[in-house]
Amino acid sequence: QKLRLLRCPFVEGIDLTCVPLSDRILLRPPVTSGVSGGAQATGAGASGSAATKALGATEGAGGKASGGEDKRLSLKQLQAFLVQVYNEKRVDDQKRDKVSQPRRQLHVVLQELMRRQHGVRKVVHQKCWQLVESLSHHAETNRAANTFADFLHGTRDLGELSFYLYCAKVLGNIEEVTATNTSRPQAGWVTAERGGRVIEALFGDLPKALGVMQLELEKATRVFEVERKTWNCNFSMSLDFDDFGPDVDEPRVATEELLRILLEGWRMSAVLLEQTVPSFSWARTVLAFMQTDVLCRSWLDPHEVRDAESLRLGHLGNGEAEGLRLLDKTSMGAFVFREVHRCSAGGGSSASTALATVQPKKMTGDAIACLKVSQVVFESLEKTLGVYLTWLMHSDELGDLAVYHSVKSRMYGFRKASGSSDGEQGTHHFRCLLLLLLSHQFDMQLQRGGMASDYLEWELGCLLRILRESWRRGAAAGSGAADEAGGEAPPDFGAELDNLGGSG
Repeated sequence: QKLRLLRCPFVEGIDLTCVPLSDRILLRPPVTSGVSGGAQATGAGASGSAATKALGATEGAGGKASGGEDKRLSLKQLQAFLVQVYNEKRVDDQKRDKVSQPRRQLHVVLQELMRRQHGVRKVVHQKCWQLVESLSHHAETNRAANTFADFLHGTRDLGELSFYLYCAKVLGNIEEVTATNTSRPQAGWVTAERGGRVIEALFGDLPKALGVMQLELEKATRVFEVERKTWNCNFSMSLDFDDFGPDVDEPRVATEELLRILLEGWRMSAVLLEQTVPSFSWARTVLAFMQTDVLCRSWLDPHEVRDAESLRLGHLGNGEAEGLRLLDKTSMGAFVFREVHRCSAGGGSSASTALATVQPKKMTGDAIACLKVSQVVFESLEKTLGVYLTWLMHSDELGDLAVYHSVKSRMYGFRKASGSSDGEQGTHHFRCLLLLLLSHQFDMQLQRGGMASDYLEWELGCLLRILRESWRRGAAAGSGAADEAGGEAPPDFGAELDNLGGSG
């Protein structure tokens, strides 16, 4: 998360000369000593919260925060500001939709908001960096901060951000139906019943995505005991109303977790439908639906469907000639399938098809060949990976669930890059996916114990030979680039590199 934040356009636009050195916590080198309590982070699993806490001297001997940490936003302050940014983005989207202009990236809207709020250039850059520090600090433990960081550095794209904002409004428009009159709303939580109705309203006509989302909702549901109410009768006694009926436990799901599940449904539907119908664009079709549903009701009336298809997607007619009957209430899934039907039949307009299809990225011959190799190997892995994902999703271990979400993210990144013919990104996502699966196996073997020495010797030999070859090729490529650009040369490993991992 830290590296992605530091590479994002929002951070690139910050002038760090305006930020005091004491406030640049993210840029401090790792500290090898002085960590509170003498704790040391070891192993691959320590690369998360422990490593982040070790950045800079986070606590002095007296237990007080060092310079810069006290200037971070508290979680409450950060959450309030994120709500303000999202509202600003909604308003900006509405203005641009009215004049048929493309929606802007989040970092552009955020930069404008910062300049408008603080005015003075130096203060603007300091406040921007304070936000980055606060996001990096809270993203590890807070879902809302983590999701916003994903939007800011582009791990989740503009289409997902638009869908996230739309789902939040739909959720607010769907009324809560409580199981008992004693139930009271809890900030940051909604009943599982309400969450299920939101998922059904948006993905009810997309059964494959719906089934997976319902399982994820069940995993994310927590049970809260309903607060008891006592009436003091002033007769040296009190009446507990729960004594007149059975106790009721209220299943609830965190609001941000529900929105994450909806985003995963967005990704799954995009992959499934665009693989089936290559000329179909999930992002463009869903955006047309959301732009037309200005009241965020999760459905369109017949007049709105005609407007969306003619003004947003460039289709003429209402589709009845193609066997597409207009419903009184057209859900998002039904609207999507109208477009899928047109694309499958080749009835989409040329303008719609041109805009819906992602323009392929220009690649070298090596990049094209690498992408083809990755696609062939991925196809051989796909069915086995589906079984593994199903097992992870039903696991009760939090680590397994974290791997489940990470694997799905890498799979989506690979398929998205493959669809846009981006060989470099596609190959990168697939290699990272394999490393992620392998590292999860290492963790599981650590828990089980009893590893055979002959297997370990073979495994380490294979890994070292891969590392040796990667270092060798990287050094050769880096030397040529350094000679041309006059940059820093790669490390010279010498003859010792040939002995790494043995011969083979």
